[in-house]
Amino acid sequence: MTASPNLTGAGARGLQLFALFALAVGQPLLDLLARNAPFLVAHRATTGDILGLVAALLVGLPGSIWLLEQAIARVNPRLGSAVHLGWVGSLVAATALPVLKRVPDVPGVLLLAAALGLGMVAGFGFAHWHRLRVLVTSLAFAPFVFAGVFATNPFIEKLLVPHDGNVVLDVAIDSDTPVIVVILDELPTTSLLDRTGGIDPIRYPSFARLALRATWFRRASGVHALTEHAIPAILTGRYPDPNLLPTASDHRQNLFTLLQGSYEMNVVELFTALFQPRDEEKPGQGVARIASMSADLAVVYLHLLLPDELSVALPSVEQGWRDFLRAPRLRQKADRTGAFSDRPTRFREFVASIETRSEPTLHFLHIPLPHVPWQYMPSGRLYYPPNDFEFWDNVWGPREWWVVQGYQRHLLQLALVDTLLGELLDRIEDIGLYEPALLIVAADHGASFRANQSRRDPATMEHPEDVLAVPLFVKRPFQREGGVDLRNVETIDILPTIADLIGVQIPWTIDGCSMFDPDCAPRFHKTMYSRDDVRMSFDPAILDRPESLERKLELFGSGSRENGLFAIGPHRDLIGRRIDEIGIRGSANVRVELMQRAFERAQQRPDRFVLSRITGILDRNPTPEELPYVVIAVEGVIQAVAPAFSGRKGTHFFSAMLPEDATRDLRDRVELFALETSPSGPVLQRLTVFLGPLKPGRGTLASAQRGSG
Repeated sequence: MTASPNLTGAGARGLQLFALFALAVGQPLLDLLARNAPFLVAHRATTGDILGLVAALLVGLPGSIWLLEQAIARVNPRLGSAVHLGWVGSLVAATALPVLKRVPDVPGVLLLAAALGLGMVAGFGFAHWHRLRVLVTSLAFAPFVFAGVFATNPFIEKLLVPHDGNVVLDVAIDSDTPVIVVILDELPTTSLLDRTGGIDPIRYPSFARLALRATWFRRASGVHALTEHAIPAILTGRYPDPNLLPTASDHRQNLFTLLQGSYEMNVVELFTALFQPRDEEKPGQGVARIASMSADLAVVYLHLLLPDELSVALPSVEQGWRDFLRAPRLRQKADRTGAFSDRPTRFREFVASIETRSEPTLHFLHIPLPHVPWQYMPSGRLYYPPNDFEFWDNVWGPREWWVVQGYQRHLLQLALVDTLLGELLDRIEDIGLYEPALLIVAADHGASFRANQSRRDPATMEHPEDVLAVPLFVKRPFQREGGVDLRNVETIDILPTIADLIGVQIPWTIDGCSMFDPDCAPRFHKTMYSRDDVRMSFDPAILDRPESLERKLELFGSGSRENGLFAIGPHRDLIGRRIDEIGIRGSANVRVELMQRAFERAQQRPDRFVLSRITGILDRNPTPEELPYVVIAVEGVIQAVAPAFSGRKGTHFFSAMLPEDATRDLRDRVELFALETSPSGPVLQRLTVFLGPLKPGRGTLASAQRGSG
């Protein structure tokens, strides 16, 4: 008689853990990374980083669990067995949950309970059914299969075996012209315009100042809706190739390799890696890089694992490729290790790095501003919370209010960008670089603010011009007067324009053409790639459509730097009026919970945080027949009127933006009222307000948000 193999011993338990961990954690993450290789590019992951990540997911983490099990089993064998069964059940539940969450219209709590139930059944079966243990043990080869599939992905192969990115093209350059290029992110041209169709000189004086002495290409457009393809197109002068990664290996011919042989390089790239500095890595950088990537992967995995209703409590992973956990913190020293961390400081550090040098220098910055997350007021101070409501998978929800508030916050953050641009202009003027420099300020793509539509995908929206049209300013060396050029230019024309103005021949085939070359053939259409890399063609006249500007002016007007941005909504006529002018008719039997953390941050660090966003929930609907409105007053003056949307268990949630100067002194000055309308005019009822541990995406606020439909 042949003895059965021992599938409860230490070796078998190890194989079982390796197999189950690979199924539950390793394979989902490796598959996601293979389909989203720009995540690794944005983290500057080296070959060693990637191999280490694979080893950690498939060997290191399950091996650590196994070693811990063995240590427990040596002390108490029965407890060791129980721990092993617990891990088996947990990993089976984690494998099942992403599959179960695809079932529509099932509450997340029930899906989680079902997954845990399957895990318990698996643990019971594992303890009693030899064949189940045989099956799981036989899957011990799975980690090798998953590693092989991951490593043979074409994009991952490029990162594992990169070509030498430190290529310097042998190009003769006889120029001492300083070149300064600033690429902003997610900025539609419409955001800068006033009623005349020109740059709004009151809200955005620095952009207007630049336009006075530069050429503004009024009909400029981007060529891709995603930054990881839009930036390489700018730097290479070529239309995007979806088969290429935003790395120097895949774009060996670019602005940096063109100039690097003759120009000094002062380059800041945050989401692409087309510039390869020659400096060796500084001590500690590798550890910080791996720690950042690991933290981001943990957030990504939880999004993969949890049902949507439960994952709302997690940081968003839709706003970029990294730094998902890097929310603003209360610390004296700014955190500058993440792409979205303290973006104004990153901009100012770049400005400070611009100096007069003996050698010609390329100063290049791509900064994710005014890109989401919208979290900055015009002064640069932060408000809390920075998240968006009813905005999932880069698509706006059905409530017009949340779309308008997102638009409002975008325009407020753009005012900060205007301030930073002014500091850049001041700097290069002060050091004598403004006159001789070639200065280019542009954006990679735009954004759209319309209910039930994508924010950035031109293939799915009614007004693709919102994403197509981007600001593009070129200040030529010693240019004294500005002008508006209406030619059909695209961002792929930036590189050939630089080459033209400093007298360099580009030694590779490009799709763009210098904006100042009279011999360039006219372009009769606009090309842009969608988020799914579909190449689309548009009539250039689409950028002349007035609807987007008319809508912005209707919502926010023009000519007022801040006040016009706060008088929004159907009751905007109340903004700025005193409460005693309207009168208070008693108190409503309603309590309002406001976010305590927002108050605390503004009180503890008023130099860095401001109470400019009031978010909260009402414990029940004060007017069941109609949408309730919340009036927010500071020192007796109405600053905002916001609708409260129905949620679960009778709650209503709301959010409103207040001017910075309205909330310098905080708690006792903020009053809330319920607004009712009557034939004789508005009626206010005082609301009972308290501060609570309300958090964005958590607890009652999450329930209210998800219940809003």
